Amino acid sequence: MEDLSHLLMTHSQPIMNVAVDDRLLQREKGMASVQLQNVTKAWGEVVVSKDINLDIHEGEFVVFVGPSGCGKSTLLRMIAGLETITSGDLFIGEKRMNDTPPAERGVGMVFQSYALYPHLSVAE
Repeated sequence: MEDLSHLLMTHSQPIMNVAVDDRLLQREKGMASVQLQNVTKAWGEVVVSKDINLDIHEGEFVVFVGPSGCGKSTLLRMIAGLETITSGDLFIGEKRMNDTPPAERGVGMVFQSYALYPHLSVAE
C-alpha cells in the first residue's frame, strides 16, 4: 500500500476543492464519505499511482498537497470521474462509483487557481 501521508493536510489553503452534491446522492443534508480501496492508475505500462487506500469520512475536510506531478490532480480527476481508475474501487457513500459517469456522481471539482489552464479564457 502506498503511503500518502505526505499528500494530506487538514489545514491551509486547498489547491483544489471537491464538493459532493448531496441531492444527486439522495441525501438530505451533509456530504458523503469517499473511500478509495487499492486504487491504481496507469497509462499503458506506466503506473502513476499504485494501491491508494484512503478513507474520507462524511463531513471531513481534506486537502491534497505536494509537488507538481505527484498525482494530486489525477487523484481528484479519478474521484470526479474525469479519469478512469485502472484497478481498485471508489465509493462515494455506500455506492461503488467506478463505472458511474461523471454527471451522475454528484461531484464537482473546482481548481482554486487557473494555473493549469493559463492559455484559456473563462469562456473557453
